[in-house]
Amino acid sequence: MAEEQMADTERAGQSGRLSAVVTATDGIRVVTAAGEIDHHTADTLRHALDATDESCPRVVVDMRQVTFMDSSGIN
Repeated sequence: MAEEQMADTERAGQSGRLSAVVTATDGIRVVTAAGEIDHHTADTLRHALDATDESCPRVVVDMRQVTFMDSSGIN
């Protein structure tokens, strides 16, 4: 099983922040989100989900560490 880290955006350490780490494992793009997803942080998640890289057509989002999400995250 090959795992490669592709990107790390923003830090979740501060209140109201979102961290989105993108890795690729066995041809699957995995986005691991941690923190709060709301109007102020949704762009971080949107950027991490941007699938312009066709080499990983499948995407899995791990939201186990998300502490809050409003309708911006669903959108």
